[in-house]
Amino acid sequence: MSFTGIMTIKAIIFDVGNCYLTGSINAFLTRAFDYLGIDDRTFHRDEIVFDPDYNKGLTTIKDSFEKMFVRRLSDKQLETLTGFWTTTWTLDPGMAKLVASLRKRYRLAILSVSDEANSTKYKERGWYDGFDPVVLSHEEGILKPDRRIYEITLERLGLPARECLFIDDQKKNVNAAERLGMHGILYTTLQNLIEDLKEHGIEFQVQ
Repeated sequence: MSFTGIMTIKAIIFDVGNCYLTGSINAFLTRAFDYLGIDDRTFHRDEIVFDPDYNKGLTTIKDSFEKMFVRRLSDKQLETLTGFWTTTWTLDPGMAKLVASLRKRYRLAILSVSDEANSTKYKERGWYDGFDPVVLSHEEGILKPDRRIYEITLERLGLPARECLFIDDQKKNVNAAERLGMHGILYTTLQNLIEDLKEHGIEFQVQ
């Protein structure tokens, strides 16, 4: 189905992890397990969930890592694990080109379940440059798919939901945006995103 001519999109809102940026929690855990000497056979990575309180800005990364790995961490261990954590996600050159092209015609925004350590590094690396607003859960104290964080994003954009397109790698988050009246794309791969954007009538050029 083509959406061309059916709607007018003025802003495109990106999720960050596993969407705008490439990486995975498993990549981090592989490095962390090897460093800490954790055996996958007795410590199942699929049972690990990153601390939502840290994503809400309510606790420290030290507390979150100690909860995650069920052990006390020395200052050196914390420094090393934080280094792993803040180098897990990267900006794919193809995504960078796509975003640069989209920016010529549309307002771009970030809406992310975030943490202070990574977001600080992303800002230093310029990965948030050109996105306005940048709405981060650890600054707002609200996680997706809570409707309030979507409403904050729309308020800062100053646009109605129908003029915004939201991209996320989790279906529940896309569904929440669509319930508010936004248009949504479930991110799977960069190539699929390019095709989905075309289906939505989004104009861009990527070589």
